Amino acid sequence: MDLDINALIDRAGSLIDVIGTAITWLSAHTMATLLLVAVLAVIIFARTIARRTSTTDPTRLFTSDQRREGMVRAENRCEMPKFFGLTRCRRRAEHGDHFFPWSRGGATTMDNYVAACAKCNLAKSNHVPTRLTTFLIAMRRRRYFPDGKPIRPGQRYQGV
Repeated sequence: MDLDINALIDRAGSLIDVIGTAITWLSAHTMATLLLVAVLAVIIFARTIARRTSTTDPTRLFTSDQRREGMVRAENRCEMPKFFGLTRCRRRAEHGDHFFPWSRGGATTMDNYVAACAKCNLAKSNHVPTRLTTFLIAMRRRRYFPDGKPIRPGQRYQGV
């Protein structure tokens, strides 16, 4: 295969033209440029502050009593949704999972405990569940959760 140097030069020239046109437009529209830079700076600053202020629960692991209670109330079955949220996973629960991930500020409390099989827990990883997932688990929990226990999963660590 022969390398066409002229075609490469033409493409490079057109890329340089595009970049030059963009720079010319931005320099002619200084207000738009300043506004764009200001918006980007605010977004970057807000994200940096949000990451710094998130605190994690000092207690990382659920106690054996919490795990036992969580497995009993979930009937030793995985609580994670399957088939687009229409059904509950049929596997045996093996892990006690933070529904709202600990690494993202989730509390190590029974309100944030979800019984999960290994496959669902590892697939969920540290992803924050969607509102739909939260709603579907809460609706399903009405069938098997003990009376008086909160059915909505997920809780953030409030700090001390």
